Amino acid sequence: MQPAFFRLFFFILGWTWFSQPIYLLSQNSIYLRDVKFIGLKKTKPQALLRFLEFEPHHVIAPNRLPQLLEQSSRNIYNTGLFNKVEIQDTLIEDSLSLQITVKERWYIFPQPYFLLEERTFTDFVKEPSTKRLTYGMGVDWQNFTGRLDNLWAGFTLGYSKRFFGYYFLPYAFPKSKVDISFWGLYQKNKEVNIGSINGKLFRFFLNENDFQESHKYILSFSKRVSNIEKASFELGYTYKSFHDSLYFFRENYLTNRKGIEYYPTFRLIYKYDKRDVYAFPLEGYKFFASAEYNGLGKWSSTNFIKLKLNFSQFHPIKKRWNFGYAGYFHQSFGYKIPYYDKFFIGFSDFLRGYEKYVIDGTTIFMMKTDFKFAVVPKRITSSKMLPGKFKDFPFGIYLVWLNDLGMVNDLSFNNDDPFLKNQWLYSTGWGIQIPFIYDSLFRFEYTYNHLKEWNWFFDLVIPLR
Repeated sequence: MQPAFFRLFFFILGWTWFSQPIYLLSQNSIYLRDVKFIGLKKTKPQALLRFLEFEPHHVIAPNRLPQLLEQSSRNIYNTGLFNKVEIQDTLIEDSLSLQITVKERWYIFPQPYFLLEERTFTDFVKEPSTKRLTYGMGVDWQNFTGRLDNLWAGFTLGYSKRFFGYYFLPYAFPKSKVDISFWGLYQKNKEVNIGSINGKLFRFFLNENDFQESHKYILSFSKRVSNIEKASFELGYTYKSFHDSLYFFRENYLTNRKGIEYYPTFRLIYKYDKRDVYAFPLEGYKFFASAEYNGLGKWSSTNFIKLKLNFSQFHPIKKRWNFGYAGYFHQSFGYKIPYYDKFFIGFSDFLRGYEKYVIDGTTIFMMKTDFKFAVVPKRITSSKMLPGKFKDFPFGIYLVWLNDLGMVNDLSFNNDDPFLKNQWLYSTGWGIQIPFIYDSLFRFEYTYNHLKEWNWFFDLVIPLR
């Protein structure tokens, strides 16, 4: 009797002890039974499941559910492949079903190129000319196989002769959560930006011969730590050759007198991006860091290092008010860096109020701020006048008070234009920003800088990235 009694006693005790946590878990958790997608025609459901902050047949804490649903919606929208994303949840007791309705965008974009390759649109307005006319054909095929991949290829003739191709495949290795991409470019130019004089860009042009021929290739592997965090490794190669006449105009443009530059590039990138909408963020933050080494001993024409840090944050203040800021720090190491591979304010990076100037250096610091007031708050708008895949698009109108601060240092061997270097640059002004169809943005700004200059500027790129 005693052994049987003790077995029964310990059985009841064990059942009570070990079942209690399971009971508490079931009382404080929701079981995700299934996820159903509506509106998918090209996209494979499995490709979108990876962008959710939860998995089917797992449990979710009820207090975290609204946050997870909102972030999942943002993750899907920020792929740039959908006009609208809506998530509806149905909760029956402790069992949850999700219905995710999306509107797919148009994915195949034939791209006839007919453009003027000016540094900025404002430059063309001030000095209209068709000298830099480029024309050609390409195709940007998004969601190429329905796996959210992207194929882009084409060519251009005229001012710039190019042949290029790019392919990106997210989750190429699903278990490891690794994306892969490849970029290749072959280019010939008759004109090259070889320097600046008092901050004004100086170009050299050859009528009969090509001034520059270049090849560039990049193979990238990206590890997705989460839907908002990614670490990447890039392996690249650059080869550029120039006409002999380059030395008559800028003998220190290159690091040698052979007329060629060639070097491999090894680059590490880390990005943590929790902004609400990448194309026009109003909430959240982003951190970006990269380190690259260019060169490989005797198998390259030069060796140098480039570091980049970028942080941006966006805060809703009131219903129609928003504040955002972004900081940038770029640093290069190495005495001999080709002019074209230095850091610049005036090309890919702009300090507002100084758009008409080109400032090159080895160290760049910038801080930008925006105070926005929503005249028309951004929302998804529908138009019956547009075709089905275009009729739903974001639209808003924002007045902006902007303030920028920056400085450029240059310790390289080809520091030939000291204008606006080693001094604080600052500007203020007003602008209008209009987010529009397919994540485009129209910006018009009127600014005042420390040189006591008033400038107007038009662009299509978000100023705080």
